[in-house]
Amino acid sequence: MPVSYVYSDGALLGHSIAGLKLDMLRKNPQVCVEVDQVDDLANWRSVVAWGWFEELDGDEAESAVNVLMARFVPFTPSGTSMPAQRLASTTQGPALAGRSSFVYRIRLTEKTGRFERTP
Repeated sequence: MPVSYVYSDGALLGHSIAGLKLDMLRKNPQVCVEVDQVDDLANWRSVVAWGWFEELDGDEAESAVNVLMARFVPFTPSGTSMPAQRLASTTQGPALAGRSSFVYRIRLTEKTGRFERTP
């Protein structure tokens, strides 16, 4: 499932509304994440990482939201995205426009990658 994330201190931080993704992560917190950047068939990078999902709340959630906002606020939101200014934090975790949401961390335990670059 696609996710928006920030890499920070050896972990991935993310934010999402509740739903199938959260249900799946709660049932099996051992996860694998793949990130690809493809410029063209001769210039690409791919990273695969494994780790453990954990929901954040309280101060940890607020800190993670601050890191996420610092990364994403500079981007102009599109018609299909939710502006970062709408992220609000409470002691129970963040809320997004009245919808149930969560902040999470994936503590990475292993990473590998490949690339191809032509001049």
